[in-house]
Amino acid sequence: MAEAGAGAGVVGVMTAFIVAGAIMLKSDPDAQDQQGYETTFEQSQSDDIVFEAEEDGIKIKKHASGIVDVEIDGSRWGDAAGSLADLGKGPYIFNPSDAKAERDALLSAASKAGFQCPPNYDRDEVPPAMFVRKGGRVCCVEQSENRGFGRHLRSMLDKCGVKPNSKIRLFITNIVSEPDYDMCMSFKRQDDGSYELDEPRNM
Repeated sequence: MAEAGAGAGVVGVMTAFIVAGAIMLKSDPDAQDQQGYETTFEQSQSDDIVFEAEEDGIKIKKHASGIVDVEIDGSRWGDAAGSLADLGKGPYIFNPSDAKAERDALLSAASKAGFQCPPNYDRDEVPPAMFVRKGGRVCCVEQSENRGFGRHLRSMLDKCGVKPNSKIRLFITNIVSEPDYDMCMSFKRQDDGSYELDEPRNM
């Protein structure tokens, strides 16, 4: 789900932001609903649930309509969950076939912008590259946590048989790590599939 960060310290991260123009991060434009993280997943219980599973901090429910609800436990997944905490639940469109190209394009834009992470951190794409997006961010997330989270999330989606173009709603609970805006940078997706630095704003 991510690329290993360059071996620069936190000072390097802050320098990258200053060069870019400002500390920046805006809620992802794909996020359509900012409400209900602590309650909505449980409220989505209904008679049309065709699959349910829970494993290692991720719960998943598939509705007969094809919509899949995913609850991510922030107390288990720390920064990986925290980086998603302000995006809203979606829904996001599942598009795994383009994940590598999307990841590469976003990380390439981050490199051009001079974005670096401290040692033992990955540059992580948010939201995950397996979801269609109009924009995205790159955040520094601890390596082992980040890589384990990406594999596990995809495994749980595969387990429920989610199809390409399905709608996925993400719910973050027990948030222990809020998004660190000093460790993230936002980008807009262009018509050609590339990404450019988003307009900065002070947080």
